[in-house]
Amino acid sequence: MPYGHGRCLIARIGDTVAGMVYTTPPIRWIEDHPPAQRAGLVRSLIEIELLAVAEPHRGRGIATALLATAEETARSAGSHLAFAKVRIGAFATMRWYRKRGYTIAAQAEPVVFRTRSGFESCDDGSDGYHLAVKALQPGVVLRRRLERGSSMLIAERNA
Repeated sequence: MPYGHGRCLIARIGDTVAGMVYTTPPIRWIEDHPPAQRAGLVRSLIEIELLAVAEPHRGRGIATALLATAEETARSAGSHLAFAKVRIGAFATMRWYRKRGYTIAAQAEPVVFRTRSGFESCDDGSDGYHLAVKALQPGVVLRRRLERGSSMLIAERNA
């Protein structure tokens, strides 16, 4: 990968792979920044690129356990936020992420957070998805703010 490493975690039941999660730095977002900033941004966000559980094993908490492990790995590496792109209209998937502490951004709603080099933002890229976003660092929460008629999600220290 051009920026950092992807991570694949699997869940096994006996010899069978029951589920997997693949996370990666958000390459498109990183490439939108000047080359000199890219290395410093690699650990800012982690994208949940793929999370899947084989149908016979669904409903047993496997996806939840995989997601929690991926979040902990990213948190330990210093990532600020985890996000997944959820197709517009995939309400069951949005509910699933909400139950696990994620906030669903409105279409094209920016998510603002602090990095070592200052404030950054990301959004869904206006490509048919919403972002499901979760703050990973202790004491940080996501709050929706309305500013000049537009909303945004801001990751900030819980007061």
